[in-house]
Amino acid sequence: MALTQEAKRISALFELSVHDLNRGVQEFLNQMNSGLKKDETSSSQIPSYVTRDSDGAEKDLYLAAYLGGADYRVCSVNMYGDMTFKLAFTKVTISMGLMLAKTAEELCAFLATQIEDSLELHHPEHYTTIVRKRQTPNDPSIFEDKVFQLGFTFSFLGFDIPDSVERDLCVLLQQEIDKRVLLVRVAALVNDTVSRLMARSYTASGKTRKLLGVTFDTGTNGAHIEKLANIQKPIQGKYDRSTGEMSTTNPGTHMYEKHVSGMLLDELVRLAVLHMMQSPDVLLFGGLDTIANNRTSNTAISGKSPIQTQLEDVLDSHALSVDDTRTFKEIANSVVHRAARLSSISLAAIPIHRGALNHGTNDEPVDIGVDSSVIEHYPFYLDMVYEGLRAILGI
Repeated sequence: MALTQEAKRISALFELSVHDLNRGVQEFLNQMNSGLKKDETSSSQIPSYVTRDSDGAEKDLYLAAYLGGADYRVCSVNMYGDMTFKLAFTKVTISMGLMLAKTAEELCAFLATQIEDSLELHHPEHYTTIVRKRQTPNDPSIFEDKVFQLGFTFSFLGFDIPDSVERDLCVLLQQEIDKRVLLVRVAALVNDTVSRLMARSYTASGKTRKLLGVTFDTGTNGAHIEKLANIQKPIQGKYDRSTGEMSTTNPGTHMYEKHVSGMLLDELVRLAVLHMMQSPDVLLFGGLDTIANNRTSNTAISGKSPIQTQLEDVLDSHALSVDDTRTFKEIANSVVHRAARLSSISLAAIPIHRGALNHGTNDEPVDIGVDSSVIEHYPFYLDMVYEGLRAILGI
């Protein structure tokens, strides 16, 4: 009898009343909203950069590598474009030795080998192409149409590989894949809960409203659909988070200033241009690397920066296409256009805060003194600032 009573007593400690359950829901919502507004909160609301869900019409064959705890799966998914698919996969167990590997390369070499084994098993025709490519490495035909796109997902629960900290696992995995000439491209680093949300969206397109993807596994995680307007904390773009920014003073901070200041605008342009120059499907400037491979120095925009000098030299000595120059102009203009609109935020905030534009006050215009070499030297920059101001409520 005493044992039964003690069991009931202990069990009661774990009960969650209806009242506490509803309190928990409200607190969860409060923490969610807080996470949408700022970082380092109890509930980390991390933007996935996925801005739409599936319509069920996607078609193609994709690979996925999923490292979840002690299991590693290499999946092949053939999507037929009608909300149906066919899945094949291989599964292996990660040894304790690999979970405590001395280097990240050691783990990624194992992962790449398993990808090769899966290709040989499930895609023998593709594997034949791999063998041909290995035998004729100098063949000008690079079999681009044979390259599989792979999504990589990993959870490092239970792993202890200090060498992997702050290193890009996608890059390391791609290097090991390339050593084996597998004709596979690591196309995306994917959160597993986002994957679940998208998979459900594909198979139930048009039937239900998809809002949430969750994992209750070795770890617990979730991804939900949110209105962009509710994400009030800054969402950085690919080039804003680059090593170029990280090499500046106070890396990772003063991001508003770095997105607006002329000192780094040309660096953002360089990074975007370099990406396009190195992309085999684009090859901006024919892949010429004299402009973009060297990071620009922190010169003032009023003087010539190294990228400007190098660009002038290239324009003098190379016949660039009209598409090349138009593309470069569009990239530069998009970076500066964003900077102008970001500038308009602070220019609008102070008058709004002070109530200087409230109806019923005097009709004197608001006068703002500006010292800006960017406005001085970049064509139509001020017009873009005004465009941003006109779009702000209360101005």
